[in-house]
Amino acid sequence: MRETAFELLEHDTLRINFEGNVSIDVPKSGACLQVHMAQSSDLLMVRNYLYGTGLAALCYRHGLLPLHGSAARVGDEAVIFSGDSGAGKSTLATAMARRGHRLLSDDVCPFDFCGVGPRPLLRSAFPRVKLLADAIEGFGFGKGTVYTESPRGTKGHFGMVSVYAEESISSLPVSAIYMLGESKDEGIRARSLQNQEAFRVVGEQIHRSGVGELLNLRGQTFSQLVKLISSVPIYVLERPRGFDLLDRTVDFIESQHANEGRIP
Repeated sequence: MRETAFELLEHDTLRINFEGNVSIDVPKSGACLQVHMAQSSDLLMVRNYLYGTGLAALCYRHGLLPLHGSAARVGDEAVIFSGDSGAGKSTLATAMARRGHRLLSDDVCPFDFCGVGPRPLLRSAFPRVKLLADAIEGFGFGKGTVYTESPRGTKGHFGMVSVYAEESISSLPVSAIYMLGESKDEGIRARSLQNQEAFRVVGEQIHRSGVGELLNLRGQTFSQLVKLISSVPIYVLERPRGFDLLDRTVDFIESQHANEGRIP
């Protein structure tokens, strides 16, 4: 698979080149995305490009910080699950959604630092998830709309619609960020990260950080990261990875936030 490549064109337009003769142009204003593709291009794959890298590029253009992660609504706030590809972000977010916690975003979590409160807001994105084969089977899902490759195997893409009638959500304050890890036993633990460790761990999950550097936004990204770790609790969530133990992790997340008064 060819690596995604970025370049700056005239008038500071960002061009993103994908495999399959597909490219996306993002103007400096960030007012739109222009897609260039061959007649034979896979439209579902193009949509995947838009939902992922395209959305991250728009975040940079609009002063938002894109974090690699998934998000679910817990109470009136957003809980973020982040980590390397294959860490189980989408699987945990899907399990939360099936428990009644609305899926807010997957793959790209846009953070907005222009709110009036002390914590950043999560801008809700597209209600879809990318799942590995074991999660697809475990949740009883059928065939995905499109499939892509990841370091841990093929992922199927699925649209997610809340089973509850809810109001439209544009943004919510961020309650916590959980960096997903794996426990050596069946215990579930949340270890708090502070200062330099939090900055490093979260910074490693900035989505398409090369785009920010190409657009000379390194200073902005640094400042946003400092604000993020100063205002939002960051944890390493160590939990067993077996699908049959997934509900226990959801129970743990709910109990953590119920104890803080963040779940009715």
